[in-house]
Amino acid sequence: MKKAMIMLIMIMMGFIVFGAGTENVISELGYSAGLTGKGETGYIYGGSVSSIKVNPSLLSGLKGAGIMWTHTELNYNQWNDYISVGMPIDIKGIKMGLGFSWNRLWIDGIPITDIGDTIEGTDYVEIINMGNTNMTMNEYGLGLSYKISKFQIGVLGKYTQGGIMDYTVKGIGFDVGITFIKDIIDRDEIIMDGLINNMGIAVLIKDIGGTRYKWNTGYSERTDMIGELGLGLSFDIPIFGEESFNIEGGVSRYIGRSSEMNYKIGAELYVLPIIPVRIGYNNGGNITGGIGIETDYIRVDYSYSGMRDIEPVHKVSIGLNW
Repeated sequence: MKKAMIMLIMIMMGFIVFGAGTENVISELGYSAGLTGKGETGYIYGGSVSSIKVNPSLLSGLKGAGIMWTHTELNYNQWNDYISVGMPIDIKGIKMGLGFSWNRLWIDGIPITDIGDTIEGTDYVEIINMGNTNMTMNEYGLGLSYKISKFQIGVLGKYTQGGIMDYTVKGIGFDVGITFIKDIIDRDEIIMDGLINNMGIAVLIKDIGGTRYKWNTGYSERTDMIGELGLGLSFDIPIFGEESFNIEGGVSRYIGRSSEMNYKIGAELYVLPIIPVRIGYNNGGNITGGIGIETDYIRVDYSYSGMRDIEPVHKVSIGLNW
């Protein structure tokens, strides 16, 4: 009598998407091309609404409202889309920021097989392909930031849901961040060559307490909490203009079952007021680079990165500001 059992390559998706003691793989894919080009930094000089997932406290420092979309095509029939929206809010002198993000990972062409009877004359089980299916993972984020003097404080709530065939997963997590940025230059004084414009430091805790993801099969997984420290310097280079160069570095550490650490560094130079060139290093993603075009109303960015265990990734981001 034939025995039937559906075998899904992604049945252990809990280990792949939410690896034990690691970060949600959707986050590991990065965000906008602008941030990826700088080695996935953006703790101090995120520069756009896409930084909501890197450091939610930057929302209250936005110069205007904006929306940004990033599309990435990965190997193994995977696609990633990241959309972020944000706006500053000023209520009777109280500076705040509000933002929303949607991060989607789509995996197509997952084979479904059927195990039948033993092949006649052998001890081998007959395996029959029954077609293909796909899997989606969606992470929705809602962020709120508040600015007090030189300090910016922010929180991001995250809701994750996904599924493959009849299997579904859900999870809720929270990130918090605080950023301190101090201006060094007095604009009323003569600016000297190479003088530092400002400097900043950011402290973040992501997936507070560890975010738990639960499948409808009863299986659950909890990611580790992540602590991050980011530092940044911005320079006024007279030949290029005010705030024409910035450099950032960061370190993140898993807090829980894993003690893995990740180091990042990135730099951005505005060779023209509207054209930033970027380079970075991320020991989870190796060398990165990129270029952009930024105007008052539109922003287009491109980046290249070599990601661990994934073929080199090309990203394109398009944003609107108003």
